[in-house]
Amino acid sequence: MATADTGIARGLHRALACLVMLTLWAPGIRAQDEPTPDVAPPSAGQTARGYIEQTVETVTSILLDDQLEKPLKRARFQEIMAARLDIDEISRRVLRKSWEQWALDQKKEFKELFIQHLVSVYWQKVDSGFERIEMGEDEAEANIYWHVHTTVLVEKGANVSIEFILKKANDQADWKTIDLKIAGASQVSVFRDQFQPVVRSNGPDFLLDWLRKAVARSAAELQAEQEAADG
Repeated sequence: MATADTGIARGLHRALACLVMLTLWAPGIRAQDEPTPDVAPPSAGQTARGYIEQTVETVTSILLDDQLEKPLKRARFQEIMAARLDIDEISRRVLRKSWEQWALDQKKEFKELFIQHLVSVYWQKVDSGFERIEMGEDEAEANIYWHVHTTVLVEKGANVSIEFILKKANDQADWKTIDLKIAGASQVSVFRDQFQPVVRSNGPDFLLDWLRKAVARSAAELQAEQEAADG
């Protein structure tokens, strides 16, 4: 078990080195008198590109808002990004055939933990040095998926390309992100390579326990930031 746990940690360390930006809830962060983040629903008939442009504008306004304290800024970022991820589709793609063998309560907990872990990881990579996001080209794939290219510009270091892969979430106008390619690397593939061997060797409960600990560590960091801001 220790070997598998170490394997996850090492795998995440390597994968997160290429993560710079973007992929739920953050309890206890928003003050009672603070407004709810502007998580606007997509307009009827909105294109995938328009949906990402809306997301980029909202995230940029938050990250560059000097009036927001870091804990509130982080909470707003997390809420906005979590609302735009299709965690059901992402979970199925990451765990593939083994996902069908999970119990319903295991699936529910995995999705809750995984989305919090994803967004927390991405926040760590945009916490400093962010300048802006530039829109690139977009194109359809098989009339089902849509690819939207962006570039994250940072103050120091190399700019990073991010490709959003989207799919209609339902029969209405909703788009959801089902994968991100960061510097050309599919994040679904990255986590699949890390999680599937662990599940095969140790079962779903081992992975769930690892995610619980990862989310707990993130929550502790968030609480420390809040206490520092309040103090």
